[in-house]
Amino acid sequence: MSAVGGLAIARLGRGFLILTGCRLAQLNDGDSSKTKGNNNSVLRHRLLVGMLLIAAFAGLCWLDKTRALGAAAGAWLFPVALLLSLAASGEMLNLVASDERQPIRWLVYAGNFLIVAANGVPAFGPAGWNNIALGNFGWPMVAFSVS
Repeated sequence: MSAVGGLAIARLGRGFLILTGCRLAQLNDGDSSKTKGNNNSVLRHRLLVGMLLIAAFAGLCWLDKTRALGAAAGAWLFPVALLLSLAASGEMLNLVASDERQPIRWLVYAGNFLIVAANGVPAFGPAGWNNIALGNFGWPMVAFSVS
């Protein structure tokens, strides 16, 4: 078994077994079987969704780089960072779901969201809010220490 880019790949007989999170897909490289059509459709679906996500993210990067529609730097990618912080919080909570010590869910979501949101204060907040001793790092450090 080997790990490649977050995937655990094990060689089983004539095919590869790819483990991604909780999902399992087997790719046969031999003769056709009853499950080969289903596995190819799963792979095709994953490749299509991955291609669309990469294209959307590349488009957002381009919009952010060119400051489209007169937006400030980071205005296009900052909401993506906020959404990813919420998704990562959910993943962390799922990882510790079987542990006896359960964290307070809303506190985890709020803390992680506020740490990421504090990065937007210097760029999107009022001009007077940027006067803090650490400059652009001040608001994220305040949010990190409060959380």
